[in-house]
Amino acid sequence: MQNRWLKLIGTPLVLGTAALVTACSDAGTGAGRGSLNLAITDAPFPYDEVARADVYVVRIDAKQEEASEADAADGAAEAHQDGDEDRRTGWVTLATPNQAINLLELQHGKMANLGGQSLPTGEYKGFRLVIDPSKSSVTLKDGTKADIKWPSAAQTGIKVKLEEPIAVTAGETLMVIDFDLAGSFVMRGNSIKQNGLLFKPVVRGVASDVAGAIGGTVRGDSATGAVMANAQVQLWTTLADTAVVTNAPLATAATDAAGAYRVAALLPGTYALRVVPADTTKHTNGLVPSVTVATGATAAGDVVLPTKK
Repeated sequence: MQNRWLKLIGTPLVLGTAALVTACSDAGTGAGRGSLNLAITDAPFPYDEVARADVYVVRIDAKQEEASEADAADGAAEAHQDGDEDRRTGWVTLATPNQAINLLELQHGKMANLGGQSLPTGEYKGFRLVIDPSKSSVTLKDGTKADIKWPSAAQTGIKVKLEEPIAVTAGETLMVIDFDLAGSFVMRGNSIKQNGLLFKPVVRGVASDVAGAIGGTVRGDSATGAVMANAQVQLWTTLADTAVVTNAPLATAATDAAGAYRVAALLPGTYALRVVPADTTKHTNGLVPSVTVATGATAAGDVVLPTKK
């Protein structure tokens, strides 16, 4: 068994945040071990009102067994160094960034390297992101801080949801962690300034060597119509109706000033896209019922939003 390196990378939300974990060969890691590197990224949100969305990442831990929400919270407040292993809980510390990450800077596939660690080769089914709410904040464009209802704990362990285990093998393994900003910071009323936000973290992870993406442009009225900025792009495995949804999307993103978006860190498969315009008085939701994602490729997902009648 070889020792491998696992690396983590992160980028702002889609709006969500994605973190990338990579494993690579390293003669210095010893037999039967690998290296894991970490990175982070982002998903959709009321961008037109927000200047910054800072999440203070204390550390990232992994374990080979599956982890529940309770497992992710257990011992999260304890101090750890890179490579530390908690024999009681089975968590191994992969990286200790101890820094605030502005998720709004990590859109459209941009990523931030969080670090990495040497790990025994094998499959890892549990990951958690430990954050410090007291050092995290959402800053509005007028300079004020949004009122956020955080968990009561000084440090919070957030479960990273995996659609399949992360395999640390010979060579380099890269894991992307997607932190969904729109899904994680929920509006508590009609106004972010007056009512604030509720923190309900939505974080998922995928190995970058199997992942693909969806990207495109959102326009109004027709394929040659005006571009739609700040539209929210939402992904489901299946979706038949643009108006009625009964569960949370798998991932989200927001369009930029040119109407462009990109949702990364997706496993191969078929997805449905729903797009919600920033101005719902002029246009209605758009739907693309089937977009096929392949490993290493960005599938085309242009969307037209119909004029509201």
